[in-house]
Amino acid sequence: MLEPLGCNVLGGLQIKIPDSICDETVLKRITQDNRMLVQTAQKKIQTAAEQFKKGEFSKQGMGFLGHLWGLFGKRLYFGCKTKISSDKLKINGKKCIGCGICAEICPKQNIALCLGIAVPSNQCTMCYRCVNQCSQQAITLLGKRVIQQNNIEDFI
Repeated sequence: MLEPLGCNVLGGLQIKIPDSICDETVLKRITQDNRMLVQTAQKKIQTAAEQFKKGEFSKQGMGFLGHLWGLFGKRLYFGCKTKISSDKLKINGKKCIGCGICAEICPKQNIALCLGIAVPSNQCTMCYRCVNQCSQQAITLLGKRVIQQNNIEDFI
């Protein structure tokens, strides 16, 4: 996708990252597994950076199998979900305290405060920032309740 824009792709690196989905049990990993993912990613990034300094470029994920893995990993499901905005974001008005954090951190400005309560629009990209940051666990997207909220700092 970058080459038509005049970019010369030198390499690639595949890294598994922790989940951010906190309201669907089947999509959750335990905290220790997420910590291991971050530690492994940090090592891979460090190694790739050292190789880059020497003019050596990792080619992970750049072949046919890497593209298939990415396609069947999450792109088929989430790829189409993020190309269009979702109207599935739910905010429990009884739990919401109107702090406005969700509205501040939403990259699409999908949430507004109305009479002291957060109200979603239909422009959600499923980034999960609001769901993970809501101190009252008043926001859900895929599931019906928040199971466990996490930020990258929880795994470092």
